[in-house]
Amino acid sequence: MYVINQNNGVVDVVERETGKKLTSFGRVGHSWRIRSAHGIAVDSKGNIYIAENRGKKVMRFKPAGK
Repeated sequence: MYVINQNNGVVDVVERETGKKLTSFGRVGHSWRIRSAHGIAVDSKGNIYIAENRGKKVMRFKPAGK
């Protein structure tokens, strides 16, 4: 499960059954940082799309290893 973490501008990857945080992506201070995200979606290929309010953009993240 993907959870937008507004406090530090990242997306946390969380195991649905246990709630355990597995990893995170996105970082404050980089050109691909997530600023005021307000939407998240995943397509059939596993790409993750984050819609931003402040940054006025949609970012695509590819699954690890692709």
